[in-house]
Amino acid sequence: MKKIVSGLLFFFLLAQIGVAKENEVDKKEIEVNWGISNKFGKNFRNQQVIGETNDFIFSFNLRGRSLSRKQEFSFYKYEKKSFKILKSTTFKLPKRKGSVLSFKKAFMVENQIVFFYESYNKDTKKTVLLVQKISQDGKVDNKVLELGSLSFPERKKGNFWSRKAGSFSVILNDQRNKFTVFKNAPRAEKNAKEKVHLAVYNGGIKKEWGSDFEIPYTDKNFVIYKTMIDEKGNAYILGKKYDEVKKVKDNGKVKIKRKWSLFSKDVGYEFALLYYNKDTKKVKTYTIDLANKHIVDIDLKVNDAESIVCAGFYFPKGLQWTPNIKGTFFARINRETGELTSNSVKDFDKKFLETIRDGKVYSFYWTQLGLMWKELARGKGVTKKGGLKNFRMRDFEVRKDGSAVIIGEGYRVVEMRSEDSNGNTKINYFYYYDDIIVINVEKNGEISWYKRIPKKQVSKNDGGYYSSYHMKLDGDNVYFVFNDRKSNNKRLKQGKNAVYMKFPRRSSTTLVTVDRKGNIERESLFKNKDMRLVLVPKQTRNYQNYNSDISIMFGLNYRWYHIFGGATFKYGSLKL
Repeated sequence: MKKIVSGLLFFFLLAQIGVAKENEVDKKEIEVNWGISNKFGKNFRNQQVIGETNDFIFSFNLRGRSLSRKQEFSFYKYEKKSFKILKSTTFKLPKRKGSVLSFKKAFMVENQIVFFYESYNKDTKKTVLLVQKISQDGKVDNKVLELGSLSFPERKKGNFWSRKAGSFSVILNDQRNKFTVFKNAPRAEKNAKEKVHLAVYNGGIKKEWGSDFEIPYTDKNFVIYKTMIDEKGNAYILGKKYDEVKKVKDNGKVKIKRKWSLFSKDVGYEFALLYYNKDTKKVKTYTIDLANKHIVDIDLKVNDAESIVCAGFYFPKGLQWTPNIKGTFFARINRETGELTSNSVKDFDKKFLETIRDGKVYSFYWTQLGLMWKELARGKGVTKKGGLKNFRMRDFEVRKDGSAVIIGEGYRVVEMRSEDSNGNTKINYFYYYDDIIVINVEKNGEISWYKRIPKKQVSKNDGGYYSSYHMKLDGDNVYFVFNDRKSNNKRLKQGKNAVYMKFPRRSSTTLVTVDRKGNIERESLFKNKDMRLVLVPKQTRNYQNYNSDISIMFGLNYRWYHIFGGATFKYGSLKL
């Protein structure tokens, strides 16, 4: 009898060990390597990585113009292993007679560093898009190239309709070997169709092709979400098309207005995809529609030669329209026909929705009566309609085998007004970055699971500079790095809720690993106070090589940064 009991206990222990191993995350050795501290130049801000090669990293920061100085850049070249500065130089914007220049963006295309500017001439009423090459040693090419121009139409007296102005956009493709210049031409009439010029350039700033076409919707009722190009140079424009109402005036003119759907079961819009073929020079328009579902948020990726993949969040039809999230979807679109060849939808269950709630956060302030506090107006994360509000789709990544990961994050901004004894009104903005939702899509297109990563961050009047997260997709695992309250890891293990991280300098940097089966492991990487810096997740990025398991971290010692403008910063590497 004892032998039978012992045998049963043995098999029970083996089963428990097997379950434990199944729920364990396949861990890799993690390496954190910080470089040496560097100082910002006086009045310089916004350190940004431009790009990297196998051995070097390139970054720049910007010093804004004032009455006594012009806009300037500091360019840095770092050795990749030690993050030691090998080269630094300062340069100003190029000069153009009679024009005012402003910086637009900078990146590395192939191995060429390029800076983009916009030049506005008040006399000619023209805006010109300019590009300037910078060598990897910081040598500035004085030859500035023009990539396009916009002429501003004359405004009628009393007409301040800004949509007539037009605009430039510059988009780097995922392979980082081509970029697109997207030009919205000014419209002479308010309800005219939107005219667009697309041009694709390679790393040598050589134009591969360019063409004009007309978007078949009015500018006022078509909001562009994303513009991208595929490996062949074909262009895609994803946008939200609002329903229109046409009204004929007494003078015979047709007025086109957006149809509003307040207190209605119809959202009054749909998502449209415009596909421009560079060979045929023709535009195809596709409508992305889910049966019985309103799409709330969406993103797009070019998957292979035949299909495009898209994913996002939805709210079911048949209820009074509120922009809340009830579930997630994944779909493949045939490039030639525009049909949804396959799609998968999954409702979030009630227990999952009820788990995601906003914690109580109080604002403390001084009055004549002493220290007072007030709970910020925010509302619950779960609404009466059963959906999530204040959630945004942040990332959408496709693995090599065709499977995908969809990421959402809770985000909201709360404005709070207070009045002192003299009647002066002060406005404070509180930035909340809350839980992360991870959704896994199998290679057959089916949504297999979704998980919640507890995260609570709040800051005041800084745009959430140290909040949000950095994500890295490496094989089957998804990694998240963010600043967290030091006690949260212990609280979550005890079954308690996470509390808000309010003071970045006192926080710890947390790593969360999610494997292919949805198992989650959470650990602390380092304490920001011990490192004498604060990680900036929004400035942390992956190496350009998609197969690389290394991320570039950016840390800032901000103790006096917001007061005197001086600060020290570090770059580091995180190997997962």
